[in-house]
Amino acid sequence: MAGIIKRKDTWYACFRVGCKLKVRTTGIKITPLVTPGKSKNAAMKEAELQARIIAEELEKEAKGALLNADVIVSLAGNKAKSVLLNKKYMPSDKDHLHQWLATRPN
Repeated sequence: MAGIIKRKDTWYACFRVGCKLKVRTTGIKITPLVTPGKSKNAAMKEAELQARIIAEELEKEAKGALLNADVIVSLAGNKAKSVLLNKKYMPSDKDHLHQWLATRPN
């Protein structure tokens, strides 16, 4: 089971693959920007939950299962590319444009 640890200002996923400990960034800030109407504590708990979800996905990928890149992209946002470390999971610009156009109301 993947765990998360704090390093600098970001959550990191740590898990074992075989006998080796792997540590990878989740791209989630420990203290995120607080939106109006939400307490800082609630925002921090939400960020921790997002980091745990990403850590589970990274562990699945490291153990040979298929990675759900959509989950990571939706949670990590702009930092998804550094989290995934591989371009093969990122949709191309053309695919992203077609997805965006399909979701737009006419």
